[in-house]
Amino acid sequence: MVDRAGYGTTTGDHGDMVAAEAYELISPDGRLTARVEPGAGGRLVSLVVDGAEVIATCQGGYDADYFRGSFPMAPWCGLLTDGIVDFDGRRYELTGRTSPAGPKYYHGAVHSWPFEVLAQTPTTIEQQIRIGPDQPDAWPWAGRVRHDYELTDEKLVARLSVHSDGEEFPGAVGFHPWFVSHLGGDPARPADIDFRPGQELVRTADSHREPTPEVGSTENGLFIDLAAPPTISWPGGPTLQLESTAPVWVTYTHPEGGFCVEPWTSPDGPMDNTYVHRVTPDSPCTMEFVINISR
Repeated sequence: MVDRAGYGTTTGDHGDMVAAEAYELISPDGRLTARVEPGAGGRLVSLVVDGAEVIATCQGGYDADYFRGSFPMAPWCGLLTDGIVDFDGRRYELTGRTSPAGPKYYHGAVHSWPFEVLAQTPTTIEQQIRIGPDQPDAWPWAGRVRHDYELTDEKLVARLSVHSDGEEFPGAVGFHPWFVSHLGGDPARPADIDFRPGQELVRTADSHREPTPEVGSTENGLFIDLAAPPTISWPGGPTLQLESTAPVWVTYTHPEGGFCVEPWTSPDGPMDNTYVHRVTPDSPCTMEFVINISR
C-alpha cells in the first residue's frame, strides 16, 4: 500500500508511485481515451472523444488540486463543518492534513494523495488508498478507499467506495468532475447543460441541508430528485449523459473555463445527517458514476 508521507516521490516499503505518472485507457474501438493519475488522488485527468477533450483544467484560487479532472471525495463530501465528526454520541475533531496544500476538511481526505494501483488492463484500472489515524488525514477510524475506472466504446464507469478495517464509522463518497465550458476552447461551441432537479438542498443555520421544492438557480448548488439524468452537449461534438447511484447532485460554475456536475452520496456539512452511510466491514459506502457518451 502506498504511504502518503511519500507524496510526490518514490515510496519505500509499500511500493513505487510518482505523483505525475499517468495511466491511459483506450476503448476497444479506439475512439475514446481516458487518462488517470494515481498519484493525484487517482483522478481522471482526461477524457477524449473522437479527438475532443471534454474534461477541464481550470485556474483556481487555492494551491490545492481542486480545479482539474475528476477527483474522488471520501470519506466525506464537500466541506466538513469545523473538521468535526459527531457519531454515536461522541465528538471527533480531525487534526490531520486532507491534502498536501489548501484548506483543511474540504472535499474529503484522499483527493490529492497517491493511490496504489492494484490492477490495470487496456480498458480498466483499480486503485486503493488507506485512511485512518496513522495516515496524514488522521481519520479516526482505520479503513481504505477503492477507486476504479472502466472504459467501453459507449461509456466511462467510475466506482468509488469506503471500507472499514473493523470499527463502524460514518462515510460518504462523491466525484468532483470538471467539464470544458467550450469544446476545443472555441467560443462558438459552448456547453449546453440539461439539468432539471426537483428539489434544492439549502443550508440551515446549523450548517445542515434541508430540501425545498423552490429551486432557484441551478448553476451553483446541491439538488435531489432529478427529472432525468443530466446531459451535457457541445455543437458538433459529443453528448454526455450522466448517471449515478448517488442521490445528491452538485453544480458549480466557477472559475472560468469549466463547470461541474457532481454526484454525491451525502451533502456537505455535519456528518450526522440521514444520507451518511454507517460503514462496517460488511457494508461499505459505495457509488457508481457513469458517463454515457454518444456521438
